[in-house]
Amino acid sequence: MSHGLRNGWEYNYENRRSFVTEFDLVCGDEWMVDMYQSSLNLGFLIGSFVFGYAADRSHGSTVTLLMLLT
Repeated sequence: MSHGLRNGWEYNYENRRSFVTEFDLVCGDEWMVDMYQSSLNLGFLIGSFVFGYAADRSHGSTVTLLMLLT
């Protein structure tokens, strides 16, 4: 639950933070949450193609280690 204030929003999340509360993404800025999730999923998709191709070229062991370290 959140309450609108003149200088921002007050959130009733005791000692918890989220992407929405950290950047005050309420009302007119809620589209940024969808943009964040879409860009994160796009990064996963691109990364899976890049690491998949690299694993096929190098027989997997080196790329798997690199992927686990990143």
